Amino acid sequence: MTATADREGMDLQQLVLRSESVVDDVLRQQLKEVQRQQDKVFHELLSVQRLLDYLPLLEHQQKEQLSALRRHRKALRELRLLTGPRQASSDSEDEGGGEGSDAKGDGKQGKTAERSAKSKKKADQPPVPVDALVNIGCNTYLKARGDDVGKLLVKVGFQFYLEMTLEEAADFLTKKEAILLKKYDHWSAKCADIKAQIQVLLQAIAAVVEEPALREFPYA
Repeated sequence: MTATADREGMDLQQLVLRSESVVDDVLRQQLKEVQRQQDKVFHELLSVQRLLDYLPLLEHQQKEQLSALRRHRKALRELRLLTGPRQASSDSEDEGGGEGSDAKGDGKQGKTAERSAKSKKKADQPPVPVDALVNIGCNTYLKARGDDVGKLLVKVGFQFYLEMTLEEAADFLTKKEAILLKKYDHWSAKCADIKAQIQVLLQAIAAVVEEPALREFPYA
């Protein structure tokens, strides 16, 4: 009788040790890896959202500088200091306005003409340089000048960068944000599932160790 009780006690102890080993060596390691992936997606999502928040400021800056450039050219023309044909951006504005007003009554053709006029207007806009402060490390900043505030180099993956307009960058980053949100939700659900498994095992181990009545069952 004593030998049987000792054997059952040893079996119970081995079961507890194996369960603790599963928690420490398997589940907790899986949880660390899942949390690492979750943090990686979170930081990438945060950088995308920051850039999306910054794009309207760039668009506003582009519009302000283009307006200032047009006013400057108009003033020079009035003073007859600037001769020759008008810039393509000004011509495209007039053409775009005329085509848009004439095409309103033509239904789909009018919308197509208006969109083409707008795209032509954007394509004909002169580049607007932008000055910025660039962090080169250790909280050290240097002045830098970009060729065109209306264009960005966006990282598309595998260390590849693609030049995009502000509108194209906004569309791309919005789609990327939706994908990253799905990935973050996936890793969050997986993390919660592993935590639940750990909690169940720990509660079972505590119940077996602390409740004498449970030791009567053949666990091993």
